Amino acid sequence: MEHCAHNGVRMKMRELLNSPSRWAKDAAARDKFGSPCSSLSADATSWCIVGAASLCYPLRWERREVLEKITAHLDLGPLPEAHLQYVSWQDAPERTFDEVHSLLEKLDI
Repeated sequence: MEHCAHNGVRMKMRELLNSPSRWAKDAAARDKFGSPCSSLSADATSWCIVGAASLCYPLRWERREVLEKITAHLDLGPLPEAHLQYVSWQDAPERTFDEVHSLLEKLDI
C-alpha cells in the first residue's frame, strides 16, 4: 500500500499512474523486470487501471464506485460484465498512456 500513500494521504489512480513507465498492459501489475505480479505486491512498479484501482481504493465499495465511473464514461454497460470490456479497452494495442491518464484526470480518480 505504500505506493498509494504519501504522508498518510491516499493518492488517486491518476497520481499513481503519473508516467508511461508506471502504466502496465496485459497484467494487473508488473515488477521492475516487466514480469507480471500482484497489484498489491511491494515489487510492483507499474499497474493497469484495474490494478491501480485495487491498490488506490482497497475497500471493495470504493473500488466498485471507481470502476463504475470508468464503465459509465466508456459506456460499457453494467458491472461485472463491463470488467472484461474496460480491461480490453486499456489493453488494446492502439491504447496510449495519454488516453488512459486523460480518462483518470477527467474522472478525477
